[in-house]
Amino acid sequence: MPAEHHTTLTPDTPVRYLKGVGPKTAERFEKLGIVTLADLLCHYPRRYIDFSRPYSIAEAPPDTECVVKAEVFAKPAGRILPGGRRMERITAGDDVSSLEITWFNNPYATQKLELGQEYYFQGCFAVRWSTRRCARRHRSPPLPSRPSTPRPRGFPAP
Repeated sequence: MPAEHHTTLTPDTPVRYLKGVGPKTAERFEKLGIVTLADLLCHYPRRYIDFSRPYSIAEAPPDTECVVKAEVFAKPAGRILPGGRRMERITAGDDVSSLEITWFNNPYATQKLELGQEYYFQGCFAVRWSTRRCARRHRSPPLPSRPSTPRPRGFPAP
């Protein structure tokens, strides 16, 4: 049996000594300012969206990116706007308030939503003309808390 080679890792250990990190990956890390294991451990996500504690629609802070949990109440048919843009809209709500969410040129976003199903909606929520609306929206089924981190260029998906 071959003897296993064990390396003791310290905060000052260069990332190139980590299993699976070759010269090319070490070079990519270096472009991000990550040279040592300590640098890697302290490289936090640029932003973090906490899905474990969503706001109610009424309590969502205005014009601040956050997550609300709401049930889809209505999915009217999309419409074509002047210039050929397509507009899709849904109405979602909770026990207290309702929310109007609009997508442009993205019919797939509403096709996957089911009436009566609860979803997490991420975005900036605001009151416009006495109706609460969502801008910069993203929807996902109820999930546990997870980081929302853009993948650096050159790093493949896991």
